Amino acid sequence: MNQIKPLVNSIANQPAKPLAKLTDQELEMRLRDLATKERKILHVILEHIKEFESRKLYLARAYTSVFEYLVKELGYSNSAAMRRLEAARLLREVPIVAEKIKEGSINLSQIGELSRALKEKEKITGAKVCREIKAELVSSISGKSTKETQKELAVALDIPVYDFEKQKIQQDDSLRIEITLNKAQLEKLQQCKNLTSHLLMQNFNGDSSWATLFEVLADQYLNKRKMNRKSSLAGAEKESLELKKASLGAKAASLEPETQANRIEMGGANSSNLTSIEMKDSHFSEIVFSACISSDISSGSIGGSSIGGSTIGGNPKYDSTSPISTPIADAAIHNRIYKNVTPLLRRTVLLRDGCCQFLDSLTGKRCGSKFSLEVDHKTSQWAGGKHMLANLHTLCREHNSYKYSLESGVRTLS
Repeated sequence: MNQIKPLVNSIANQPAKPLAKLTDQELEMRLRDLATKERKILHVILEHIKEFESRKLYLARAYTSVFEYLVKELGYSNSAAMRRLEAARLLREVPIVAEKIKEGSINLSQIGELSRALKEKEKITGAKVCREIKAELVSSISGKSTKETQKELAVALDIPVYDFEKQKIQQDDSLRIEITLNKAQLEKLQQCKNLTSHLLMQNFNGDSSWATLFEVLADQYLNKRKMNRKSSLAGAEKESLELKKASLGAKAASLEPETQANRIEMGGANSSNLTSIEMKDSHFSEIVFSACISSDISSGSIGGSSIGGSTIGGNPKYDSTSPISTPIADAAIHNRIYKNVTPLLRRTVLLRDGCCQFLDSLTGKRCGSKFSLEVDHKTSQWAGGKHMLANLHTLCREHNSYKYSLESGVRTLS
């Protein structure tokens, strides 16, 4: 009780200034301070749960377990109660957990992952995991994300990889499926989710779940098959007509060799004209070449650009010996002003950047999000910014809106 009273008093004694009146710096500082105090209070709560369970005080309150007491008496949700109970029990065996929680290097989600991994390991081997190994695992997952924690625990405890699938029909005729994806499959699906983010946001009310993604991919595949079937039928009809024409042409050739020779000569002239037409306007080809757009998006080589360097867009296929790849040519392409941002120019920027380029002005941290990407002017048009590659960059939807709010002086409120 002596531990928690100063913390409660410090929170209660926060300035009465309304949150809307706080400056951005004051609001962030207060939030950081409260988060620190929350972690300290959490540690104290876990200590109380641990002692409460050891004394079995829940029995006197007519509950059969601490979990039931936390849910029904204290109002925790099932998941919140279980996470706190798992942390309190781990705290009993590995006291270092208390310090890790206070400093924020370990959270309840990680402890939950650790608890589940330990139970799975003990179920497989039939033996308890000793305290020393638990302490090592706590140290190994310190400061890591939940996904990194899952991988670290799976490797450290040698948890087997489950590659079987589970299917279960539910009461509304929906099907619940559990599958295992390897790393390459997961990367491909994640890339599909990033590329279809605008479609998911616009047509599915922002639902970006895997189930919605699978529906979108299935629709696209079925539509493509439908179009291919129509194209195949059209192609068969066209081939039949060409065979008929060829048959008629052969007959005509046997009767009129001079006419046939004239046709060949005219065909050669047309081919020459076609070549000259294709070469007329190549500045968009230069853009695409300069940005090194790769048709194989899954190669992952769509990083940043280097003007005049040996690589652009991180594409190893870029030939630095090409005449277009000289510093002067690259600078000319990147600084060329266009009348508007065309779809090809937009795609060039998206593939060149690959992710949101927003930078934290204090730490230099890049957003890096690949979801719901948009092309934006570094210097806005109202400030004299032009439509050119050097002035275009990629932002996610959230940071594009944030940049606009900063420039327009509008305060973003949810």
